[in-house]
Amino acid sequence: MIIGRPDAPYLVISPAPISEGMNNWFYNQLTRIGILQTDVCVVTIIDEDPENSGSRMSAKQKREAWPRLVQTLQSVNPKVVVTLGGDALYMATGLEKTFLTQEDTSSLPHFAER
Repeated sequence: MIIGRPDAPYLVISPAPISEGMNNWFYNQLTRIGILQTDVCVVTIIDEDPENSGSRMSAKQKREAWPRLVQTLQSVNPKVVVTLGGDALYMATGLEKTFLTQEDTSSLPHFAER
């Protein structure tokens, strides 16, 4: 699911839909640092709540979401990408780390032509 402008300069990848309360908080925080809601595109990996307890996507949900996520990432061209959580980071980059060094970024996939 894509929320916002696909051509927005900021892309946020969320594992699942964000609750209304968290959505309001998130956009309030962005506004506080000068980022307009219209400059943000949010992509959810799955369109429903995670099947597993602990709010993590199941392996089945990840497999089923993968083709659509790749297609979505190829259709956007943000300047900044933010992943919400380890599952979103792994699915967007293939990296299992939560902290990246400059060497790590040289192997990241490039989904959009620059």
